[in-house]
Amino acid sequence: TVPAQQTSTTARECAPIPLTEGAPDLPGDPSAASVLMSETVFDCADIVYVTTTETGDLLSAMALAANDGAPLLVLTRTEAESVAGAIERLAPERIVFVGSDDGRLAVPPGAEIVTAGPTTETPASALGQLAAGTGAAWLVAPGAEQAAMAAVPSIVAGGGQVVIMPDGPATLDSQPARWHTIGDLDPTSRWQLLRPVVSEPLPGGG
Repeated sequence: TVPAQQTSTTARECAPIPLTEGAPDLPGDPSAASVLMSETVFDCADIVYVTTTETGDLLSAMALAANDGAPLLVLTRTEAESVAGAIERLAPERIVFVGSDDGRLAVPPGAEIVTAGPTTETPASALGQLAAGTGAAWLVAPGAEQAAMAAVPSIVAGGGQVVIMPDGPATLDSQPARWHTIGDLDPTSRWQLLRPVVSEPLPGGG
């Protein structure tokens, strides 16, 4: 007789990965920023939020995902493939759509699909409420607010914080050890923005 094959199931661990010195600067494109940050902080996820670049959708999804400690992915017409790839890698049990995907995204079979509605918060107030943590911090370049909102849930889950310049750093309880950027922020502008609150050398020496 052939012995019965023994099988065992082990619950996967999808805890966020703490942000380290290897954390990346982020592009100003919200979809690309959301995918890159989800790759940095999550090996897998039980819940994944997907939204559009509509401000109401993005704000709602940011708040919901940050509250759940889940990654947020932003769907655009040019980045549907990379978002689908991120979802496949994360292998979520539940996918929450905030706004409409317009049929552009193929979801993995077996995942529960949930929809949620928008809120009315402003980008600055929502980012201020969710800027938490004492690890790495990301400076938001002008015009990159949507990318910041897309990255906030993963950054917060990893213990980091997002700062809208120029007023943000003055309100921090403790200065982070590492600064990164979201969007195009050249070294001189970065130094000028941080100069009132941290001691950073002038780019190029000086």
